Amino acid sequence: MKRKLKLKRWHYYVIAAAVLLIALGVVGFIKREGIRYYVNSWRASGLLEDSIKSSEEGDWKEAERLAFAAWQLNEGNYETLKQLYKASLAERSRYILAASKMLFTHPEAKPEDRIEVLQLHLDIGDLVTFKALFGELNNKEQMSPDAMALGVHFLQARNDLPRALTLVDELLKARGDPGDKLLAAEILLKVNDPSGKAKANAQRLIDELFQVESDPEIALAAFGLLRSIPVNFWHLERFADAKNRLQSISESYEVHTSAFLLAKELEVHQFPENRNRILEGTTTEWIEKGPAALCEWLLRLGESGRILTLIEDDDARESISLFRVVTLAAITEKQWERAEKLLRKPHPQMRPSIVLALQAAIAEQQNQTARSRSLWQQALSQAEMASGQSALLEVAKLASRSGNAEIRNRAVTEALKRPSAITLPASDVAFLFEVLAEKEEAEDLLTVSRNLLASDPENPVLINNVVWLELVMEERRSDYSGMLRSLVEKFPNIPPLRSTLALSLMTTGENEEALATMAPTFGSATAKRKNSSATDNAVAALAFARAGDLEQARPLYERIQWSGMMEIEQAFFKKALNQALNPEPDDATPLSEN
Repeated sequence: MKRKLKLKRWHYYVIAAAVLLIALGVVGFIKREGIRYYVNSWRASGLLEDSIKSSEEGDWKEAERLAFAAWQLNEGNYETLKQLYKASLAERSRYILAASKMLFTHPEAKPEDRIEVLQLHLDIGDLVTFKALFGELNNKEQMSPDAMALGVHFLQARNDLPRALTLVDELLKARGDPGDKLLAAEILLKVNDPSGKAKANAQRLIDELFQVESDPEIALAAFGLLRSIPVNFWHLERFADAKNRLQSISESYEVHTSAFLLAKELEVHQFPENRNRILEGTTTEWIEKGPAALCEWLLRLGESGRILTLIEDDDARESISLFRVVTLAAITEKQWERAEKLLRKPHPQMRPSIVLALQAAIAEQQNQTARSRSLWQQALSQAEMASGQSALLEVAKLASRSGNAEIRNRAVTEALKRPSAITLPASDVAFLFEVLAEKEEAEDLLTVSRNLLASDPENPVLINNVVWLELVMEERRSDYSGMLRSLVEKFPNIPPLRSTLALSLMTTGENEEALATMAPTFGSATAKRKNSSATDNAVAALAFARAGDLEQARPLYERIQWSGMMEIEQAFFKKALNQALNPEPDDATPLSEN
């Protein structure tokens, strides 16, 4: 018995010793980790100091390397992350996007940090990330002037001008500094306003900003906005002393040649009787100091002949802008031999697609049909090989200038099929919709409409195009029913919107609501509507049929003019109506599966 007790006691001693050893080990581990943490923090602090010193010396590559090393040793440190972001931004390195997102979500990040990150994504054209991050700001941050200004820029980039105008108005009330006024003027000048009221308000802001005592950079930027205003909308009396203002500003700040030439252009239109004298005096003053800018100015004023007498071909090749202007001037003046001679040895920086397009324009003007067609095709092919939209849009612009609508349409269509940070207003390319429909190019029409909708998300024409084409081509990506309902409420007298909403509702089996949607347009099949389109009749017939009212559906079906539809629409409705008008006993196939 005693032996047993002794064994037990010995057992307890072993356990106690083991526990003690474990405790000592844990303490040792904690000490080691604590020592490692403090050592790493100390090393990271030194690296951060060295990184800041390198950035102060302008060595951003070294600053980034040191900041990244400091971050690896002490992840989560706000000051280190801010320095890494700053250095990566200066270097435009591969770390910048990751660093920006970490900075935006860091618990110690300040509102100005988040604004800076949003500005970065706006600058690089990443509108999707910008929108997502902007939504993470709280209400107070979103209503700060800096955030509102970024919001205006975002809406401007998306071509959402109505909302941009509303927000910029709030921005002017909240802060209204010169930069905000300049932004407001830019927005006003993009508004489609035939009355000229928006342009007049923009010029009032331009006049306020274009003053000698203003920030010279903002003053000159504001004055330059006048170039985007058609001459017949200019308020010349506001800028009668533009030349004097520019001369005063130039005493302490460099003023570009183009600004002085714009002032001269105002003078030409203010005193048309002195046009020749002003042109001659301006030419004498600027031909040596800024020949390219002078020739751009003369071309704007329609003085192509004067350009050709001023500039020799060899001089034209000194800069790409001068070469372009002289070549266009030769084409405008129908000096074909000179234009062709220039293009045989173009400026090395000129795109091959533009050279070919200019040659095509010359051949077209000379009625060389076969050569012109070949050159236009080569120009398109070269432009398609380039990345982005710019080359294609340049070809489209030259084709439009030459009067070649077919090439213009093809170039713009191809350009709009490519994603780009630079967006085009849908109204500027509305002609394409009809052209593509006539040519049965439904897939291109859908791609173009989707890309335009991404930059103009509240445009009813684009929403209608995308939804309709997705439905008839059975390529539906999203449910737009809610958006379509609001559009029908807003524009109750536009039948195509009703037809698209009704067809959308039928895909989800809401046949009664679809029929109710069409009721204001048709009421009943006996109410003849001579102006109803083929597609409206087809949708109404399908709505009646799927609601079980075949007596109303059949007369509408008989009135459908199939030639008024694209082939893809014909195939869709013939199949859908055949099934709806001739149902099988147990047919329950939803329209979306047709």
